[in-house]
Amino acid sequence: MERKKVTVKGVDKDAWEMLKQLREIEQRFVGAILSDCIRDYWEDGFADCE
Repeated sequence: MERKKVTVKGVDKDAWEMLKQLREIEQRFVGAILSDCIRDYWEDGFADCE
């Protein structure tokens, strides 16, 4: 899987704190957690649009 460095702007403080907690609990990189979130979001709302 190709990885790419990106900057994410506009993340609210509460969401950022939740992400930091997830990272500590799961011992995963932020990018891996965000990738999972994006895939789940896509499957829940946009997968049928293809």
